[in-house]
Amino acid sequence: SKFQEIVKNIHSRTDWTDFETRLSQKLINKSLNKTEIAYQLAQNIEEEASEITINENDNPIKYLIDAIKYACSN
Repeated sequence: SKFQEIVKNIHSRTDWTDFETRLSQKLINKSLNKTEIAYQLAQNIEEEASEITINENDNPIKYLIDAIKYACSN
């Protein structure tokens, strides 16, 4: 996944053979660079935003869109 790719690039000196275990250890030890990971994920999402399609007829998505429209109209 893109998340794993970004984490592995940021923490390149870490042995990522067992990704889930190592990620858990980094979270527990508070040694995971969450800010940089979030920044790079956000950048990646922004770059690929044109590829994201939203089905406005999907009930949860429609609910969110309607809620945003309602909040913006008041």
